[in-house]
Amino acid sequence: MCPNFFIVLQACVLPTPKGNSCANYARFPFGMSDDDYSPGSNDLVDSWKTWNSFRLLCDYHNQLMVVLDIMRVLPPENSQKRWYGEPVTAAILDSD
Repeated sequence: MCPNFFIVLQACVLPTPKGNSCANYARFPFGMSDDDYSPGSNDLVDSWKTWNSFRLLCDYHNQLMVVLDIMRVLPPENSQKRWYGEPVTAAILDSD
């Protein structure tokens, strides 16, 4: 018989949704069915637009936060500025 225990997570980092649609992905973090989740294609998408769609679908849930993956080559300054007002809580830095 296994003893009862609980794991308390303060945060969970999920991979970025693939493609332009994240409706099915938005249901997954909040316990809804993920049976029809499909990662889609590997098309280049605007990460801020994907984030904005995702949080809109999640009704701007106050526990949604952003982890930015900072690549070696930074995007144009106007793309960077869109993240200034977002709830960025961590960054992944390229060590190369």
